[in-house]
Amino acid sequence: MPFVLSMNQLDFRGKPCGQDVLLEWNSALPNNIAYFDLEKSADAINFNPMVKIFTSPDKAKAGFEYTTTDQNPYQIGYYRISEMDNDGQNNYSPTIEVKMNTDQNFKALSYVRQNDIVIYITGASAGKGLIELYSIDGRKVESLNIVLTKEQGVYFMARPKITGVCVIVLSSQKEKLYAGKLALF
Repeated sequence: MPFVLSMNQLDFRGKPCGQDVLLEWNSALPNNIAYFDLEKSADAINFNPMVKIFTSPDKAKAGFEYTTTDQNPYQIGYYRISEMDNDGQNNYSPTIEVKMNTDQNFKALSYVRQNDIVIYITGASAGKGLIELYSIDGRKVESLNIVLTKEQGVYFMARPKITGVCVIVLSSQKEKLYAGKLALF
């Protein structure tokens, strides 16, 4: 099991910077570090390598400060650093969460109308989207692939033959954009 670095050994932070995420860190123990592997995740469980940054004497002279940018961030992303020492020991930083600035123009509304579920969406980032309907016990009841635009879109989903409270979820690129309750009676 990898050793987790304490906060006094590694100061790791991230913040939105336009459409990107700026990641900054410094290490109190730079002498034995060979390189840093930055990893990112959409769920804080499954991490993927993002970039490898090697240490150098120039970095040490600059106060051991490091920065990099994630140009393809998740709406809510999780980051951690894997630090590889010169002696081959691998240490992990605590995981940090970075939320991108949400678009103030994004709005979603859903309601039931006769045999349809109607979903209004406006201000979304253009791209593929997915609307899913779940029963209150977490079972997926319906799903609908859609194309999102910044303009207002109206989407219709066939009303399922169940009754009770359901949860409707809108996602794009595996990121949840909206979740709301819907009563089917």
